[in-house]
Amino acid sequence: MHLSIIFSIFVLIIKALANKQKHLTFRKVLILFCAFCVVPVLVFAQKKDHQDQVKNNPSKYNRYFDGIGPKVFLIPPPKTEKQIITDRYILKRKEHPQVESLLLKINFDKDLKRFEIIIPVELANSLIINNEEQKLIAGIHYYKKKDNKTQLSRWQNNLAILYITLEKYEQASALLIDASENQEQFGSIEDQFAILNNFTQLELNAANIIKALSLYDKLLLRAKKSKNNNYQALSYIEIAKLQAPLGNFSEAHNLIIKKTMPLLQRSKNYSTIVKALNYLGSFKELQKQETEAKWIYLQAVDVAKNNNDEDGLAISFFNLAQIKHKAGDDALAIADYKSAKEIAVKNNMDNLLIAINDGMGDAYLKLNDFKAATLVLNEYQILKLNLLKRYL
Repeated sequence: MHLSIIFSIFVLIIKALANKQKHLTFRKVLILFCAFCVVPVLVFAQKKDHQDQVKNNPSKYNRYFDGIGPKVFLIPPPKTEKQIITDRYILKRKEHPQVESLLLKINFDKDLKRFEIIIPVELANSLIINNEEQKLIAGIHYYKKKDNKTQLSRWQNNLAILYITLEKYEQASALLIDASENQEQFGSIEDQFAILNNFTQLELNAANIIKALSLYDKLLLRAKKSKNNNYQALSYIEIAKLQAPLGNFSEAHNLIIKKTMPLLQRSKNYSTIVKALNYLGSFKELQKQETEAKWIYLQAVDVAKNNNDEDGLAISFFNLAQIKHKAGDDALAIADYKSAKEIAVKNNMDNLLIAINDGMGDAYLKLNDFKAATLVLNEYQILKLNLLKRYL
């Protein structure tokens, strides 16, 4: 039927052309026949064949087929190198908060000061219990009766740390405040400072911050009376660390620059100068003053280099790299990450290495250096697994 219609159309075309052009040759007629008949027939036949294939193989050709038989399964193209590493980094970022939380807990525990306590013979005979809390409570009662404030504050401190690990923060705070006040009257400045530092490691509410500031003021007076430059400087640093999160940035800045630095330079305590500079840089970051923070971290790097403070140098390079990475200067950040990493590897600073590899890998990924990003991520995963094995 289709062929007869096409042939009739062709005859009409030839007649029409013959009227206009009397000298049509066979070759011209053949060309016209192919153009107007053969090509359309072939196109029609191909379309018909495709329709038959769709009808006979719906699961292969029709993705919306919903009849009897297997559903369509379209195999996606293989992922590119960029897609593979990007997916891995998305997973890393999703899981990293757990790692960060664990690192904070480890550093928190490391910063807590525990005292070595000697159990007197008469107390030891009555302590045949295995419960650590009950032992410490018994020791506190014993030294209260003996009115030995120095030993009492040490036992109170250690019980407070136990309560911190048990997340009994209110009980821990009360014990540490009491212990600090006992040390203020009768103990050493070193013990009092250690107890106060334990107190400020806690997440302090407004009332406790005010209390901590007043206790540091008293400690500062003791340090001044004894002309102890180091403990004066350390007290100023701790007060600045309490003031900055409250938004008192100008006061925190002055405490570091005008009070702390001259004392530390006088006593040539360069490792604490490096720490103070890194704290000051973090205060500038809280204020969104990234350029100032960067220059302060550079000063910390110089002081640490000049005085062979390798731990301080690694931390300073890391802080410098982080701020460059946040600013989008990833190539420069990578150079600082590498410097921090070299020192951290040398000194077995595994916890810092995890943070370094985390930042460095992100910087490589932003620069589309997928090979380097993959290597750094592999290192990060090994360190992370080791960390989880040790502490979980």
